[in-house]
Amino acid sequence: SGMNENELNEFVEGNGCPCQNFHPGAAGCVNNGFNQCCYTDIGALITEYNDGAGRPKCVKSRITSFPSLNTFLYDTLPYVFCCGINELEDSCESYYDALPPNDVLKFEDNYETPNTAAVTFGDPHLVTFDKVSYNFNGYGEYVAACGGPVGFSEEQVRALCSTSRRRLTEDAKRTAIHYRFKPFVVEENIQRGTVTVGIAIQDPTFHEGTKRLTIILSKSDRLHVYDGDERIPFGLNGMLGKSRVEQMRSGARIEIPKETDRKKTRYFDMTIHFKSGLRVKIVEAEGVMNPTVARPNGNNAFVGLLGQGDGNQGNEFITLDGTVVPINITRNTIDNSFRAVNDTQIFFSFGKEWEITGDHSSLFGDIEGISGQNFNSFNTPTYVPDFDSNYAQTVVDPIAEGICAEYEDAFIRQSCIFDFNITGNEDLVRSTSDFAVEEKLIQKILVNTPPVVRDGGRSQNRNVGVSEVSIFDIESFDTDGDTITANLTRNDNSLFKLFDKTSVPGAFEVRFLGTSAAGTYRAHVTLTDDIIPVLVTTTVKVTLTTPPTTHPSETPSSSPSISHTQSPISTSSPVGNDKSNSNIGIIVGGVVFLNIVVLGL
Repeated sequence: SGMNENELNEFVEGNGCPCQNFHPGAAGCVNNGFNQCCYTDIGALITEYNDGAGRPKCVKSRITSFPSLNTFLYDTLPYVFCCGINELEDSCESYYDALPPNDVLKFEDNYETPNTAAVTFGDPHLVTFDKVSYNFNGYGEYVAACGGPVGFSEEQVRALCSTSRRRLTEDAKRTAIHYRFKPFVVEENIQRGTVTVGIAIQDPTFHEGTKRLTIILSKSDRLHVYDGDERIPFGLNGMLGKSRVEQMRSGARIEIPKETDRKKTRYFDMTIHFKSGLRVKIVEAEGVMNPTVARPNGNNAFVGLLGQGDGNQGNEFITLDGTVVPINITRNTIDNSFRAVNDTQIFFSFGKEWEITGDHSSLFGDIEGISGQNFNSFNTPTYVPDFDSNYAQTVVDPIAEGICAEYEDAFIRQSCIFDFNITGNEDLVRSTSDFAVEEKLIQKILVNTPPVVRDGGRSQNRNVGVSEVSIFDIESFDTDGDTITANLTRNDNSLFKLFDKTSVPGAFEVRFLGTSAAGTYRAHVTLTDDIIPVLVTTTVKVTLTTPPTTHPSETPSSSPSISHTQSPISTSSPVGNDKSNSNIGIIVGGVVFLNIVVLGL
C-alpha cells in the first residue's frame, strides 16, 4: 500500500469514522472538514454512496456550539436510523437518494498535480524539488529553501533570501526554511557525520511573517515545536479514539502522533500545513530528523539547498549572485531521476554559499535561550566533512552490503552504505533508508496520471428483466502511456464476467449473465496502471417486468457467446449484496445517549 504502520493507523482510526460502521466497503476515509473521500483496500477511490463512498456534511452552519454534536445530529444519526437499525429494505436507499449527487469525480477533472516534495534524509542526502539527488554533509545553519511572492524575479528572490539579510526585514513577503545540521553522536564523546537536528520556518501567512515556527529534537517527546519563543503543547483532551493530535497556530495546522514511545512508534511523523500552501513533514527516527518540503502550487521562484523547482535540472546548483555551479549531473532514464556526483565541489562551491554565518540572519533566534540552541553552538565555518571519494563506485564492505542490499534505488542504497560506514549504526541507516524509499514511492504516485475512463464510464447502471443479459463497455486510456490492466474485485453472486478486448488497448467488457431472482447486483472493476487504481462500478437492477428499452449492445440470451477477440479475466471471490446490521447494540446505545442530550438542550 506504500504506507508505514503509523500512517495506516491514522488512515483508518483517525479519519475512518470508523469505516466498518459508516462506510461499509471502504478501507479508509480522509476528509477536509465538509467532504470525505473513501478508498478500497487497494487505494481506489469509491464513487458510489452505497459502496462506502464519502458523504458531504448535511449541515455546514453552527446549529449548536459543538461541531461534533452537529455532525452526530444531522449526519451520523440519519445514517444510523436509515441504514443501521431500520430493517425496511428501501430505507437506506432513500437515505442515499436524499443526499446531493456524489460530485467527487468533478474534483478529479480539475485535479492539479501537486509540487513534488524535496527530501532530506540521513547524513544529509538531499533530493531537490527537481529530483536531483546529492550529498551535503554540512555542519551549522543553512538556507534549505527560500522564495518570494508570485511575480518576483529570480534576482529579487535571491536578494530577499540573502544569507546576510537581517531577520524580520520584509518578512511578510518571504517564505524561508532553514536547516540545522550537527554531528551524530555514535557513542559518548564520539561524533561522526552530520544529521538534521533543527528546522525553522518563516511563512508570510504565519503571524504575517513576524514569527517563526521552530522544530527541534527532544529525547522524551521526539520533537518540540515553538511558535516564536513559546513551546506549543499538544494536549490529548477530546482526541479519544484517534491516533494523532493537532494544534492550530495562526492558520497553520500542526499534527503529531499521540504515541511518543520509541518502542511502540518507530517513526514519529509531524505534518505542518500553512495557509499559503507550504507543507512540511518531519519524520524523526533514531534521534534524526528526515524532513520533506512541498512548495505552494504556482510559485517556482525558490533558491537554497533544495534547488529552484523550475523543472530545469541544469540550474539546480545556483549561488546567491546567480552563478550556476557546473556540477556533473547524470540521469536515470528508467525513473527519470537525476544524480549529482561531485560531493567536494558541491560542498565548497554551492553548499557553503547558503550557510548562515551571522546570528542576525538566523531563523532560530527565538529559541536562543534554550540549552544547546544558541547560534554559536552550530556556527562552524571551518568544518570540512569526510568526503567519500568512492561514493559513486561499488563499495566492497560485506556488512554494509548485507544491510543495504535490499534497497533497489542506487542512490538510496549507496547512501545507506555511506551512512553505515560513517556511523556504524544499523538502526539509523535502516530507518533513514526506509524513509527515503517511502518518499520516493510517494513522489512516483504524485507525478503519475491515473487511468482515465471515457464518457463518464466510472459508474454505469442498467435495469433488466429476469434472466436477461446486459453488457457494460469500459473504455480507458492513460496519458502517461502506461499499460492498463483490469480485475473484477466485486462480483455479486458471481453474476458478472470480465473480458479483455485484446484488439483495443484499455477496452474491457463486463457481462451480466442474468438471474431469475429480482434484486440489485453490483460488480467492481479495478483498472490500474500498476501505480494508481481506478474503480468502475456497474449496477444491475433486476425487476419482474422487463424494461421497455434495452442497451444497443445487449444480446438477450441465457447462454451468451464470447467473441474470439475477448479473453476472460479471473475474478475474485463472490461478494453478496445482503444488508448487514452489525454493531446494532453500540449504535442503539448511541441513540439513547442522543435522546438524553437532546432533552437537555
